[in-house]
Amino acid sequence: LFLDLDGGEVPSGTAWGGGPYQAYPYDRNGDYNTVSAAEAADICNIWLRVAEDFAPFDVESGDIILRVPGAIGDAAISPDGTLLAYQEAVGTNYGPLVIVDIGSGQEIARIADLCWVERDTAWGPDCQSYPATPFSGYTGDLEFTPDGRHLVGMLQIGAGEGRVIVAWELERGELVYWSELGEYVPPAFSPDGKLLAVAAWEDRIDIVDTATWNQVSSIPEFGFVRFVDNETVVLIFNGLALYGWEDGTMIKSGEQICDRMDYEVSPDGAILAISCAGEPRVAIHDMESLELIQEIHTGTEPLRGISFVDDTHLLVLPVPGTGLILT
Repeated sequence: LFLDLDGGEVPSGTAWGGGPYQAYPYDRNGDYNTVSAAEAADICNIWLRVAEDFAPFDVESGDIILRVPGAIGDAAISPDGTLLAYQEAVGTNYGPLVIVDIGSGQEIARIADLCWVERDTAWGPDCQSYPATPFSGYTGDLEFTPDGRHLVGMLQIGAGEGRVIVAWELERGELVYWSELGEYVPPAFSPDGKLLAVAAWEDRIDIVDTATWNQVSSIPEFGFVRFVDNETVVLIFNGLALYGWEDGTMIKSGEQICDRMDYEVSPDGAILAISCAGEPRVAIHDMESLELIQEIHTGTEPLRGISFVDDTHLLVLPVPGTGLILT
């Protein structure tokens, strides 16, 4: 894995389009000829964040150190980079979740105790006898808790019927949490991993304690949700709004300038980035005031996903086949 941050001429005919043009070295202080301590620290942090996505590969030799046949749908890597979670295919259907040790390839856990039974429940005795009743739907947005002890996912129910958020304790492979049926809104962890925000049907956000998996609070509004810090969440839905999760009180509201495609809060909680649906544009909002402070135009192709590399840099994913952008 080679991250080219020292600039150079970009030839024509690349996936970026256009060219040739001169790319400048990574710089924070206007001096391209030296690397300050702050710039060196930034580069190390950029490497660490990007390297998380390449944990299954030997980046020195380029060799694949783990290959998983039969994987389907989403996957996730634990925070310490040692475990891989993925959904296994059963024929042409979505099957159980499997957790493997990346270093050895050994299976650590197999989770097959959840299926769709009826509209108002997401699990039951009929689901315990895998493979007679395997997973009945795609489980996406897989994410490990920060301590790596639990896996959280969003189980899609039927065709357009909704989803439930589910969590498993990995050591025992037990289902420890399931939400009520709700909208297709990914859950969100607080920075310390102690809370999980889950959107219900267009009327509220439930706050769940990840130590007990009990609901501890509720915000009486719906939206796409991210934690700003351990006390505050931001909701994105026909506008922006900050809420204190403990009492569900709105702190501030703001204007949303475009339909959301993806959305992320910077690690320091100071910035909200929203990629605009169908556009090559990212809106940057100040988290304290919710005011728009910058618009980043990334070219001509619409955007899909965004992710903060550190507090000041974004990794932007345009539509498939058009490359990656670090801004």
